[in-house]
Amino acid sequence: MAQPVAVPDVPAEGGVVLFFAPEAGITPHFAAQCIMAKALKELGHRVLFVRCFELFERCPVMDMYRLPHDAAPGAKTDICLRCGAASLSMLDAYGLDAVDLRSFLTPELQSRVGNALQELPADWREFYFDSIAFGRLAAVDLIYATKILNIDAPDSSTRDAWHQYIESSLLAYLLVDQLCARIPVKALVHFNDYALMLSGRLAARKHNIPSVSTTLASHVNIDRRRYLILPTTARAYADVQIAQWPVWRELSLTASQVKAIADDLLVRLGAQGSHLYSPAKTFDHVSVRAKLNLSTDKRLLVAYTSSLDEAHASQMAREGLNLAIRRCAQPFADQIKWLTALTRFVEARDDVQLVVRIHPREGANKRESVVSQHLHHLQAAFDRPYERCRFVWPADPISSYDLAEAADLVLTSWSTIGVELARLGAPVLASTRGVGVFPQDDFLQGEETRQAYFETLESLLTSSVSLERIAHAFRWYNLLHLGNSLDLSDVVPASNFEGLPPFKMPREARAIEDIIVKGADVLELNLARQRAAQHADAGEEEGQALQRQLRRIIHFLHTGADLSTDFTLRFAAVAADPEKMLQQLRAEGDATGTHVLVVHRSHTFYSDGRNTYRRYSPMCARLAPLCTQEGVSAAAAQRPPSTTGALNTGLQ
Repeated sequence: MAQPVAVPDVPAEGGVVLFFAPEAGITPHFAAQCIMAKALKELGHRVLFVRCFELFERCPVMDMYRLPHDAAPGAKTDICLRCGAASLSMLDAYGLDAVDLRSFLTPELQSRVGNALQELPADWREFYFDSIAFGRLAAVDLIYATKILNIDAPDSSTRDAWHQYIESSLLAYLLVDQLCARIPVKALVHFNDYALMLSGRLAARKHNIPSVSTTLASHVNIDRRRYLILPTTARAYADVQIAQWPVWRELSLTASQVKAIADDLLVRLGAQGSHLYSPAKTFDHVSVRAKLNLSTDKRLLVAYTSSLDEAHASQMAREGLNLAIRRCAQPFADQIKWLTALTRFVEARDDVQLVVRIHPREGANKRESVVSQHLHHLQAAFDRPYERCRFVWPADPISSYDLAEAADLVLTSWSTIGVELARLGAPVLASTRGVGVFPQDDFLQGEETRQAYFETLESLLTSSVSLERIAHAFRWYNLLHLGNSLDLSDVVPASNFEGLPPFKMPREARAIEDIIVKGADVLELNLARQRAAQHADAGEEEGQALQRQLRRIIHFLHTGADLSTDFTLRFAAVAADPEKMLQQLRAEGDATGTHVLVVHRSHTFYSDGRNTYRRYSPMCARLAPLCTQEGVSAAAAQRPPSTTGALNTGLQ
């Protein structure tokens, strides 16, 4: 083991901003913290990073590399060496100081850890130390890593893994406790809410030291240009955002915000990213209805399940952090009862059909090699033939977004895909309340009872979409993912940038200082900016920007290509001869370079002036009437296709 560095001499006046970042092996996480730290240093603050080597039995870097919990010591050493090298390289590049946590690893501290672990209760969820629920906090990381549901009676391998998370978290807590007792720390920064990081936060709290939680925005997969810097844990802050929704709901978006949110949609449709589990959208002429042998004469319900282990982990985290547990009346006790009711509802009818998309994360995938316990329960309940229902399992090569394009109604448990598809005009009904991070609103509805759920389902099957409803979905996304972040694109050149960029002072340096050092709130800061962007024509400008992005999405759904320039879209809904109408409109529009979309019973015929594309696309059929008229505001009234558009044939 290398000789630890000495404990730095920090003057009591002023204090130090401590970056508790024992995760340099996750380069994007560490680089983001280096940029913030360097900005603070340039503003005159003393900053200090922690460094570790072979201290922790388990850490986020090991989880990222999918290191088995029973890995040989040599495998852990290899990861620690890579992590240590990354820390040295990046901190040296920016001229940032570090302290080795091994300087605080005294025999007395090691004895405290060992003694505590000797007294683990029969149910490890009930393990507390200094009144902190380390058993529950460690269980969160365990559940995410193993996708386990039942930890009431864990087997030996699960207990061994859980023990590693508990031991590491307790050790981190005591080390940061020692550090804060010996060095004047004025603020602690940690990245994400892993149990290891929360332990540092809770140790700082013991010394009345404020902490901020940072992460990267869940935007265009993961946007390494946008930094969340939160005064609480991310889970606690989600409650704040939901409470703030009535204020943000009334504020129009700028054109650049609308485009950024549409950028995210195109990334998701293309499945371009590590955190996007579905196969990419397809663009061939064979519709998903044909691939699944579904009728085009019956309305299609598409139900998207969620990962139950993630919900259990979230509940465990809220309990461990003493956060209020959301208690809401639910129409169904769990997802299996929800799907059972849905399949019975559909099997008893002649006018609808159902596809259930089991969340791809439930199976082994590009990020995780393990299969969830919940998947086995779902297969036992539903892996059998149905007359009017189809189940798409995690390994099936069917895109969730192909299903979305073909859906007449989207049903979700609490999956985030619901708010994604609401931005694309789909009517969405959730089966649970208070589990997912979204409000109950016109773009995503929910009910308290089973009877009310199916009554709302019936109503949504015949509902029409409005630009206003889509605007609300866009505004919610802005609040959830952009409103709580700072844009550092002047430093980080791309959303998927790898490594540490050459440093320059960020435009948001003062905001970083205000939030980390002075206790400002990023949401309040961005709310003031959003209010300042409002003006007399803000609603109309938002509506025009939405229309432009919806045209862009329609083009993408037909061609698979992103078109950077706007165009005029001529639309017609016809009862017969759609190709004849397409030819007529093309002939009329060629001289002005317009694009043409003709809809016949949800079959779309699209021409960009050069090529013609044919799809079965209820999604495009819904969106087209909303974006074919110039100057419609986000608050425009709902209009059926027969009265909306640059051109209307009057044929329905």
